[in-house]
Amino acid sequence: MWHLLKHPLLVAVIGGLVGSLSTWITFKNTPPVATIIPENVEVGAAESVTFDAKKSHDPDGSIVSTGWLVSGHDPKEATSIAACTPGATGYQLICRFVAPGTHSVGFSVTDNDDTTANTSTRVTVNVPGGYIGVVLQFGSNADTTALEKAFNYGVDWTEVQALLGGRLIVLRNADTGQPVLANAYQRSIEKAREYAENARQPQGLRILASLPQRAADKVASDLQEIGVSAHFVRLPAGEIMPSLHAGLANSSFVTLESPQQLTEYYE
Repeated sequence: MWHLLKHPLLVAVIGGLVGSLSTWITFKNTPPVATIIPENVEVGAAESVTFDAKKSHDPDGSIVSTGWLVSGHDPKEATSIAACTPGATGYQLICRFVAPGTHSVGFSVTDNDDTTANTSTRVTVNVPGGYIGVVLQFGSNADTTALEKAFNYGVDWTEVQALLGGRLIVLRNADTGQPVLANAYQRSIEKAREYAENARQPQGLRILASLPQRAADKVASDLQEIGVSAHFVRLPAGEIMPSLHAGLANSSFVTLESPQQLTEYYE
Protein backbone atom coordinates (compact mmCIF):
# COMPACT_ATOMS: atom_id res chain seq x y z
CA MET A 1 0.00 0.00 0.00
CA TRP A 2 1.23 3.50 -0.82
CA HIS A 3 0.74 6.54 1.44
CA LEU A 4 0.61 10.23 0.51
CA LEU A 5 2.06 12.51 3.18
CA LYS A 6 1.80 16.28 2.83
CA HIS A 7 5.01 18.14 3.78
CA PRO A 8 5.77 21.88 3.55
CA LEU A 9 8.99 22.60 1.61
CA LEU A 10 10.92 25.85 1.73
CA VAL A 11 11.85 26.93 -1.79
CA ALA A 12 14.26 29.64 -2.98
CA VAL A 13 12.89 31.22 -6.14
CA ILE A 14 14.91 33.03 -8.85
CA GLY A 15 14.95 36.77 -8.36
CA GLY A 16 15.50 36.60 -4.63
CA LEU A 17 11.92 35.76 -3.81
CA VAL A 18 11.54 33.33 -1.01
CA GLY A 19 8.33 31.43 -0.44
CA SER A 20 6.94 28.08 0.55
CA LEU A 21 4.77 25.48 -1.06
CA SER A 22 3.33 22.13 -0.16
CA THR A 23 3.88 18.94 -2.09
CA TRP A 24 2.93 15.26 -1.76
CA ILE A 25 5.61 12.71 -0.90
CA THR A 26 4.78 9.04 -1.48
CA PHE A 27 5.88 6.29 0.94
CA LYS A 28 5.29 2.54 0.50
CA ASN A 29 3.79 0.67 3.47
CA THR A 30 5.70 -2.37 4.74
CA PRO A 31 3.22 -5.17 5.53
CA PRO A 32 3.13 -6.81 8.96
CA VAL A 33 4.73 -10.18 9.70
CA ALA A 34 2.80 -13.08 11.27
CA THR A 35 4.65 -15.97 12.94
CA ILE A 36 3.68 -19.04 14.99
CA ILE A 37 5.84 -21.20 17.25
CA PRO A 38 5.95 -24.21 17.03
CA GLU A 39 5.78 -24.35 13.24
CA ASN A 40 4.78 -28.02 12.96
CA VAL A 41 4.04 -30.23 15.92
CA GLU A 42 3.05 -33.82 16.65
CA VAL A 43 1.03 -34.49 19.81
CA GLY A 44 -0.92 -37.25 21.48
CA ALA A 45 -4.67 -37.02 21.89
CA ALA A 46 -5.67 -34.71 24.77
CA GLU A 47 -2.07 -33.46 25.12
CA SER A 48 -1.87 -29.71 25.71
CA VAL A 49 0.10 -27.58 23.24
CA THR A 50 0.77 -23.83 23.39
CA PHE A 51 1.04 -21.76 20.21
CA ASP A 52 3.00 -18.52 20.54
CA ALA A 53 2.77 -15.65 18.05
CA LYS A 54 4.57 -12.98 20.07
CA LYS A 55 7.24 -12.49 17.39
CA SER A 56 4.63 -11.16 14.97
CA HIS A 57 5.20 -7.46 14.30
CA ASP A 58 4.72 -4.51 11.96
CA PRO A 59 8.04 -3.00 10.74
CA ASP A 60 6.68 0.50 10.14
CA GLY A 61 3.66 0.79 12.38
CA SER A 62 1.67 -1.17 14.90
CA ILE A 63 -0.52 -4.27 15.10
CA VAL A 64 -4.14 -3.34 15.80
CA SER A 65 -5.83 -6.76 15.73
CA THR A 66 -5.03 -10.48 15.81
CA GLY A 67 -6.99 -13.64 15.08
CA TRP A 68 -6.71 -17.43 15.40
CA LEU A 69 -8.33 -20.27 13.44
CA VAL A 70 -8.23 -23.99 14.28
CA SER A 71 -8.99 -26.05 11.17
CA GLY A 72 -11.05 -23.14 9.86
CA HIS A 73 -13.00 -22.62 13.10
CA ASP A 74 -12.86 -19.82 15.63
CA PRO A 75 -11.13 -21.46 18.64
CA LYS A 76 -13.91 -20.12 20.87
CA GLU A 77 -16.43 -22.26 18.98
CA ALA A 78 -17.26 -25.73 20.23
CA THR A 79 -15.94 -28.41 17.86
CA SER A 80 -14.87 -32.04 18.14
CA ILE A 81 -11.34 -31.17 16.98
CA ALA A 82 -9.87 -29.38 19.98
CA ALA A 83 -10.62 -27.46 23.14
CA CYS A 84 -8.72 -24.16 23.00
CA THR A 85 -8.19 -21.19 25.31
CA PRO A 86 -6.92 -17.90 23.81
CA GLY A 87 -4.34 -15.95 25.79
CA ALA A 88 -5.16 -12.56 27.30
CA THR A 89 -3.10 -10.59 24.77
CA GLY A 90 -4.25 -12.40 21.63
CA TYR A 91 -0.76 -13.68 20.83
CA GLN A 92 -1.10 -17.07 22.52
CA LEU A 93 -3.43 -20.04 22.08
CA ILE A 94 -3.51 -23.15 24.28
CA CYS A 95 -5.19 -26.20 22.74
CA ARG A 96 -5.86 -29.81 23.63
CA PHE A 97 -6.55 -31.78 20.43
CA VAL A 98 -8.68 -34.89 20.59
CA ALA A 99 -9.49 -35.67 16.96
CA PRO A 100 -6.88 -37.89 15.28
CA GLY A 101 -5.28 -36.75 12.04
CA THR A 102 -3.64 -33.56 10.80
CA HIS A 103 -5.16 -30.17 11.60
CA SER A 104 -4.18 -26.57 10.91
CA VAL A 105 -3.74 -23.65 13.27
CA GLY A 106 -3.77 -20.25 11.61
CA PHE A 107 -2.84 -16.81 12.93
CA SER A 108 -3.42 -13.39 11.36
CA VAL A 109 -2.39 -9.84 12.21
CA THR A 110 -3.70 -6.54 10.86
CA ASP A 111 -1.65 -3.34 11.11
CA ASN A 112 -2.65 0.30 11.50
CA ASP A 113 -2.76 0.64 7.69
CA ASP A 114 -5.40 -2.14 7.46
CA THR A 115 -2.94 -4.58 5.89
CA THR A 116 -3.26 -8.22 6.99
CA ALA A 117 -0.67 -11.00 7.13
CA ASN A 118 -1.45 -14.69 7.70
CA THR A 119 0.49 -17.78 8.67
CA SER A 120 -0.37 -21.32 9.72
CA THR A 121 1.13 -24.44 11.24
CA ARG A 122 0.19 -28.11 11.12
CA VAL A 123 -0.69 -30.26 14.10
CA THR A 124 -0.63 -34.05 13.78
CA VAL A 125 -2.63 -35.82 16.47
CA ASN A 126 -1.81 -39.44 17.27
CA VAL A 127 -3.83 -41.86 19.36
CA PRO A 128 -1.20 -44.25 20.76
CA GLY A 129 -3.56 -45.68 23.36
CA GLY A 130 -6.40 -46.47 20.98
CA TYR A 131 -10.08 -45.90 21.59
CA ILE A 132 -12.43 -46.61 24.48
CA GLY A 133 -15.85 -47.75 23.39
CA VAL A 134 -18.89 -47.22 25.60
CA VAL A 135 -21.82 -49.64 25.79
CA LEU A 136 -25.03 -48.56 27.53
CA GLN A 137 -27.63 -50.94 28.90
CA PHE A 138 -31.04 -49.42 29.62
CA GLY A 139 -33.94 -50.43 31.83
CA SER A 140 -36.73 -52.32 30.11
CA ASN A 141 -39.17 -49.38 30.20
CA ALA A 142 -36.75 -46.58 29.34
CA ASP A 143 -36.98 -44.41 26.24
CA THR A 144 -33.56 -45.51 25.01
CA THR A 145 -33.05 -42.64 22.55
CA ALA A 146 -33.86 -39.96 25.13
CA LEU A 147 -31.71 -41.60 27.81
CA GLU A 148 -28.79 -42.04 25.43
CA LYS A 149 -28.98 -38.34 24.53
CA ALA A 150 -29.13 -37.45 28.22
CA PHE A 151 -25.95 -39.50 28.69
CA ASN A 152 -24.17 -37.89 25.73
CA TYR A 153 -25.03 -34.30 26.70
CA GLY A 154 -24.95 -34.73 30.47
CA VAL A 155 -21.23 -35.43 30.88
CA ASP A 156 -18.34 -32.99 30.53
CA TRP A 157 -16.42 -35.20 28.12
CA THR A 158 -13.54 -32.73 27.76
CA GLU A 159 -12.74 -33.13 31.46
CA VAL A 160 -13.22 -36.89 31.34
CA GLN A 161 -11.00 -37.13 28.26
CA ALA A 162 -8.19 -35.33 30.09
CA LEU A 163 -8.08 -38.19 32.63
CA LEU A 164 -7.44 -40.92 30.06
CA GLY A 165 -3.80 -40.40 29.09
CA GLY A 166 -4.42 -39.88 25.39
CA ARG A 167 -7.09 -42.51 24.75
CA LEU A 168 -10.29 -41.29 23.10
CA ILE A 169 -13.84 -42.12 24.13
CA VAL A 170 -16.19 -43.10 21.33
CA LEU A 171 -19.95 -42.79 21.80
CA ARG A 172 -22.91 -43.59 19.59
CA ASN A 173 -24.91 -40.83 17.91
CA ALA A 174 -28.42 -41.71 19.05
CA ASP A 175 -29.97 -40.28 15.88
CA THR A 176 -27.76 -41.91 13.26
CA GLY A 177 -26.24 -44.88 15.07
CA GLN A 178 -22.79 -43.75 13.92
CA PRO A 179 -19.67 -43.62 16.12
CA VAL A 180 -18.66 -40.14 17.25
CA LEU A 181 -15.92 -38.76 19.47
CA ALA A 182 -17.36 -38.08 22.91
CA ASN A 183 -16.24 -34.47 23.11
CA ALA A 184 -18.28 -33.65 20.01
CA TYR A 185 -21.03 -33.26 22.59
CA GLN A 186 -20.64 -30.02 24.52
CA ARG A 187 -22.16 -30.45 27.96
CA SER A 188 -25.59 -28.87 28.39
CA ILE A 189 -27.18 -29.52 31.77
CA GLU A 190 -30.48 -28.00 30.67
CA LYS A 191 -30.68 -30.11 27.52
CA ALA A 192 -29.56 -33.27 29.31
CA ARG A 193 -32.13 -32.85 32.08
CA GLU A 194 -34.88 -32.44 29.49
CA TYR A 195 -33.83 -35.67 27.77
CA ALA A 196 -33.62 -37.44 31.14
CA GLU A 197 -37.16 -36.35 32.03
CA ASN A 198 -38.40 -37.70 28.70
CA ALA A 199 -36.62 -41.02 29.23
CA ARG A 200 -39.39 -42.24 31.59
CA GLN A 201 -36.92 -44.44 33.47
CA PRO A 202 -33.67 -42.50 33.91
CA GLN A 203 -32.52 -44.74 36.76
CA GLY A 204 -30.63 -48.01 36.54
CA LEU A 205 -28.45 -47.14 33.54
CA ARG A 206 -25.56 -49.60 33.20
CA ILE A 207 -22.33 -48.48 31.54
CA LEU A 208 -19.89 -50.99 30.08
CA ALA A 209 -16.60 -49.15 29.60
CA SER A 210 -13.02 -49.66 30.72
CA LEU A 211 -12.45 -46.26 32.35
CA PRO A 212 -9.98 -45.42 35.13
CA GLN A 213 -11.73 -44.89 38.46
CA ARG A 214 -11.35 -41.09 38.44
CA ALA A 215 -12.90 -40.87 34.98
CA ALA A 216 -15.73 -43.24 35.92
CA ASP A 217 -16.44 -41.20 39.06
CA LYS A 218 -16.60 -38.01 36.99
CA VAL A 219 -19.08 -39.58 34.56
CA ALA A 220 -21.28 -40.86 37.39
CA SER A 221 -21.17 -37.50 39.20
CA ASP A 222 -22.15 -35.53 36.08
CA LEU A 223 -25.02 -37.93 35.37
CA GLN A 224 -26.27 -37.68 38.94
CA GLU A 225 -26.42 -33.90 38.51
CA ILE A 226 -28.93 -34.29 35.66
CA GLY A 227 -31.03 -36.87 37.51
CA VAL A 228 -29.63 -40.06 35.98
CA SER A 229 -28.27 -42.81 38.21
CA ALA A 230 -25.76 -45.13 36.61
CA HIS A 231 -23.20 -47.70 37.58
CA PHE A 232 -20.29 -49.23 35.71
CA VAL A 233 -20.06 -52.86 34.74
CA ARG A 234 -16.42 -53.75 34.27
CA LEU A 235 -15.89 -56.39 31.62
CA PRO A 236 -12.63 -57.11 29.79
CA ALA A 237 -12.79 -55.80 26.25
CA GLY A 238 -12.86 -59.32 24.83
CA GLU A 239 -15.99 -60.21 26.81
CA ILE A 240 -18.17 -57.26 25.83
CA MET A 241 -19.27 -58.48 22.39
CA PRO A 242 -19.99 -62.07 23.52
CA SER A 243 -22.02 -60.65 26.41
CA LEU A 244 -24.01 -58.48 24.03
CA HIS A 245 -24.77 -61.43 21.78
CA ALA A 246 -25.72 -63.46 24.85
CA GLY A 247 -28.67 -61.20 25.55
CA LEU A 248 -27.87 -57.78 27.04
CA ALA A 249 -31.25 -56.32 26.10
CA ASN A 250 -31.81 -52.66 25.23
CA SER A 251 -28.13 -51.96 24.68
CA SER A 252 -26.56 -49.16 22.69
CA PHE A 253 -23.16 -49.74 21.15
CA VAL A 254 -21.13 -49.19 17.99
CA THR A 255 -18.26 -51.08 16.43
CA LEU A 256 -15.22 -49.14 15.29
CA GLU A 257 -12.57 -50.59 13.02
CA SER A 258 -10.61 -47.44 12.14
CA PRO A 259 -10.46 -43.70 12.93
CA GLN A 260 -11.92 -42.99 9.49
CA GLN A 261 -15.24 -44.39 10.69
CA LEU A 262 -15.62 -41.59 13.20
CA THR A 263 -18.06 -38.83 12.32
CA GLU A 264 -18.29 -35.31 13.69
CA TYR A 265 -21.64 -34.36 15.14
CA TYR A 266 -23.14 -30.95 15.82
CA GLU A 267 -26.69 -30.13 16.83
